[in-house]
Amino acid sequence: MKKDINNIQASIRAKLQNKAKGTNRPFAEVLQYFGIERFLCKPLNAISKSEKFDARWKASGPWVNKRSKS
Repeated sequence: MKKDINNIQASIRAKLQNKAKGTNRPFAEVLQYFGIERFLCKPLNAISKSEKFDARWKASGPWVNKRSKS
């Protein structure tokens, strides 16, 4: 069972500090890579969600001829 995290920012910071210690890299570098990764992932997730929506919308619109089956 998952425990509730009260302070998400502190939790993420602790995870990044542990990763920095484990990989023997400076915390600032790990934090920078984390920020860049998050920045790049958000638009990609938005694109994939919109593509899924477009595919569902195009397949279920009133212009779809439901009588003909290919």
